[in-house]
Amino acid sequence: MPTIRTIPATKNINARDTGRRTHIRRVAGYARVSTDHDEQLSSYKAQIDYYTHYIKSRQDWEFVQVYTDEGISGTTTTHREGFKQMVADALAGKIDLIVTKSVSRFARNTVDSLTTIRKLKKNHVECFFEKENIWTFDGKGELLITIMSSIAQEESRSISENVTWSKRKLAKAGKVSVAYGQFLGYDRGPNGEFVINEEQAETVRLIYSLFLQGIAPSSIAVKLTEQGIPTPGKKTTWNDGCVTRILQNEKYIGDALLQKKFTVDFLTHKLKDNEGEVPQYYVEKNHTPIISKDIYELVQSELERRKGLIGRHNRERLLSGKVKCGQCGSWFGKKTWHPHTGSQKILWQCNGKYDASHAPCTSGNVTERDIMSMFVIAVNRVLKSAPTILETQKLTYELLFDTSALERERDQMQVDLAVTTELMQTMAAREAAESEESETPTASEGEYQVLQQRFKKDSKRLQKLEKAIADKVEKKHVATQFYDELQNSKEPITTFNSDLWNALLDFITVYSPHDVRFHFCDGSIITVDKAAIEKKLPALTVRQKKKIAEFRREGISYNKIASRMNLTQGQVRSYCLSRTSDQNTTSQQGESGYCKTCGKPLVHTPGYRKKIFCSDGCRQDWY
Repeated sequence: MPTIRTIPATKNINARDTGRRTHIRRVAGYARVSTDHDEQLSSYKAQIDYYTHYIKSRQDWEFVQVYTDEGISGTTTTHREGFKQMVADALAGKIDLIVTKSVSRFARNTVDSLTTIRKLKKNHVECFFEKENIWTFDGKGELLITIMSSIAQEESRSISENVTWSKRKLAKAGKVSVAYGQFLGYDRGPNGEFVINEEQAETVRLIYSLFLQGIAPSSIAVKLTEQGIPTPGKKTTWNDGCVTRILQNEKYIGDALLQKKFTVDFLTHKLKDNEGEVPQYYVEKNHTPIISKDIYELVQSELERRKGLIGRHNRERLLSGKVKCGQCGSWFGKKTWHPHTGSQKILWQCNGKYDASHAPCTSGNVTERDIMSMFVIAVNRVLKSAPTILETQKLTYELLFDTSALERERDQMQVDLAVTTELMQTMAAREAAESEESETPTASEGEYQVLQQRFKKDSKRLQKLEKAIADKVEKKHVATQFYDELQNSKEPITTFNSDLWNALLDFITVYSPHDVRFHFCDGSIITVDKAAIEKKLPALTVRQKKKIAEFRREGISYNKIASRMNLTQGQVRSYCLSRTSDQNTTSQQGESGYCKTCGKPLVHTPGYRKKIFCSDGCRQDWY
């Protein structure tokens, strides 16, 4: 029969101290409040002060620090940076004991609470919950924590349901509220109402105006960033998503759609777009609008229409995101032929021209000059067939150059200045009377200086307002005058205009050089034949002809002459070939004896090849 000998235990596995530090334990406190309201702010400071003194008062404890999370919910550890730092320091061996007020302060999520405590326990770090008097190294500690965490989690669920119920009751009653600190265009009034922030409202109007001029949200974001305008979140960099949300927000017309989103889970606080899961409420005429309903509806229609136009680029260049291939649907891109050479040429052609997924495109290529010339023809046609297209663009200028808000502020400032002036005059008269009786300064001198400073400040503001109003009136006059003259003019447009390009044109579809279709914002489609442009161009002037001849004698190519003189290559080439046609007829009788260019008799040198030009100048004119 085997003999059994007992070896007694020398360590207590249930001891709170694992033996890593036999006397002094490194202790950290943890404090958290779920909101940043004033009443909880005092609790937050009280927790920090209490645990700092409590830990330092123990001779067997060494104070590490108090880790904190302010205004953060305990249902998840995702945004609790103080909590995560505390756990990381504990796992790194910097903490032996964590002291906190209660299980609910530690975590309101049962899974998070147990997972974290087990991880700390595995690394010989104990937690002490003062309110429940729970030590995690006790045998019953985990059971008690499980029960208390479940109760805390249920309490959070109950609070979340109560808050949700309250918000839905307010929504049903039509009570509108926004996060004013991150909402562009409005400030919170004394009674919680919407008050227009005129400086921010100008940015909102600018965004709507630029969009209606045909500029994409991404390009609008670039412009706003370059101008240094802060975003709704007070950041310096805009993005297209932020611009689009402003364009789609009905609050800028004085209405409000409530319960656009709802909370899916109280633990994760995840929001989901309301697609019919909970009722929505639309409140009309809730506050003063920044944008008129006509402009807003126009923007929504334009946003809906642009959804199908996939693949458009930022409009950094004239043709970017404007020219589309009619055969495969791809957008045209800028291509440089023979770069860094004397024959460099810039063209725009289909980006999917060599895409193996479909048959090769034969839509050809275009230059900016070709597009500009065809655009002039297309605009003249659309203005005849759809003159109301200009009225839409004038609406955007009514929005952009609206001065009503500035005028109201100016009028109020004038009233304030008048009151301040009257007070200063009354006080000055009283001080003059008092100074005759006493040589000591009067108590009202300080008040008079305050009024002086107020008067100077208001005067400067009034000057700025008057200048801003004058600038807007002038710009509006120039812009609307241009469109009025264009609408009333009986003469066709002869030159390319970038304002009309951005305001009236949506995009261009190129099927072939003979079938280029211009799609305008009002839905009009005008087809232009590129080859027919040459026939519609005005005749060259005598000065232009003389200049072309000079350039040709210098050996300059047709393309470079056309670029320098703002003509088409076809115009230059046609003139250079046609100007010798009469002379050629004369020289055909004895081609070997007369100059092909000027028709002068040629003097041949015996033994050399027969001449066909009398000089290098005539040679250059011919070629």
